[in-house]
Amino acid sequence: MVTVGPLPKYDFAVFIDGEQLGRFTEVSGMDAAEPIEYREGASARAAAPIKMPRMVKHGTVTFKYGKAKSSDLIEWWQTAATGDIKRKNVVVSLFDETEKVLASWMLMQAWPVKCGAVDLNVDSNYAIESIELAHEGVKQL
Repeated sequence: MVTVGPLPKYDFAVFIDGEQLGRFTEVSGMDAAEPIEYREGASARAAAPIKMPRMVKHGTVTFKYGKAKSSDLIEWWQTAATGDIKRKNVVVSLFDETEKVLASWMLMQAWPVKCGAVDLNVDSNYAIESIELAHEGVKQL
């Protein structure tokens, strides 16, 4: 009889300028705004609105439950919190349990807008509860 254990958690890595700055277990918010609904009064389809495209609006991307080997992500957020925003292209890669890259996305012109509770670990790694990045678009690589 074959026993199936729990499925492994997927692992997301954050890269800036080719350097891996952190690993996270959850990434959310890589979406764009929905279309608007429009109803023209003289239309034969006046009973139901039609959907129209609108200007694309990107939300923030949230990374949760992460770990970083350096304080670079936190320092980037602290710099942005003082008003000195440094926009960077951020690559997010999804790894499987064998460290194979399954998919990658680029957040264009991203910068940190919010950082959750940050705790220091005894093993000199930085634990990150959450960090949110604003961006100007997502492109799958």
